[in-house]
This record gives sequence, structure tokens and C-alpha cells, in this order.
Amino acid sequence: MPLSNFRQVFLPYGFRKVQTGVGRLEWLPFNRERSPLGCVVPHLNMTTDDFDHASYCRRRRERVSDFEEAKLAKVMRRIEKYMDDIAFDVSANRAEFYLYDDGCLPDASEESWNLYQLRLAAFSLAGSTTSDTRRLKKIIAQLKDAA
Repeated sequence: MPLSNFRQVFLPYGFRKVQTGVGRLEWLPFNRERSPLGCVVPHLNMTTDDFDHASYCRRRRERVSDFEEAKLAKVMRRIEKYMDDIAFDVSANRAEFYLYDDGCLPDASEESWNLYQLRLAAFSLAGSTTSDTRRLKKIIAQLKDAA
């Protein structure tokens, strides 16, 4: 299925846990074709090499110091702690989570768009080491009320 609109190419459909360095795991966004954001490569099995090809991980690895490794690990733990409360769906192996499906496309209605934005805001807060936990829990409550 070729991607045909902005949402399918540039908005995150989900996030996948990918090993991007020696022992380093990160949550990286993918689009509706499960390709790195902005790429139109159908049926791409996302690996470090695929993101290197898109130059995302290569640039990221060059900027991350050893000190930041501990911060990244903390971010991963925080995201995983709140994943089930925030994601539309989580894969069986817990290596991927999704922000929407065909039944609630973000551009289909105002309600779907608002839920999509809440999920993005919640994952952003969950992944922030300086976030306000009360604000995150308020967004999670809004998502549960909408479900």
C-alpha cells in the first residue's frame, strides 16, 4: 500500500524499541508503513541499519555521551511504566506500541485528533526526566475517560 498523505508519512503511527548502539535501546517512531518517519519505503523491517540508512541513528549516536546513557535508560523505564495506560495498543512482545488504528485515524475526526494529541503529549511527558507526574496522570485519566 503506497503512502498517500502527510499523516501516513510524517506523523508517528507508533514507536518501536530498537537497539541503536552497543547495549543501547531507544524508542524510535515509525510511520504507517512501519518505516522511519518521513521515509516512504514500504514493508521495511526496522533495524539499526535501516535507521542508519535514514541517517537518524548515526547522527543520534554521535551526539550521545556516556553520561546521557543513564538518562536514556531512565527515559526508557518511565515510558515502559506508563505504556499500557497511554498507548492505543501494545505488541505482544512489548517492543512496539501504537497510537491509533484504522478505526481512529487522527485525521478522521476532531475527537480522534484530540486523542492522538493526548497520547503524544503523554508519551512525551512519560519520557521526560523533568516532567510533572501530576500532569501526566491527568492526561492518562482523560484517555481512560475517552475509552
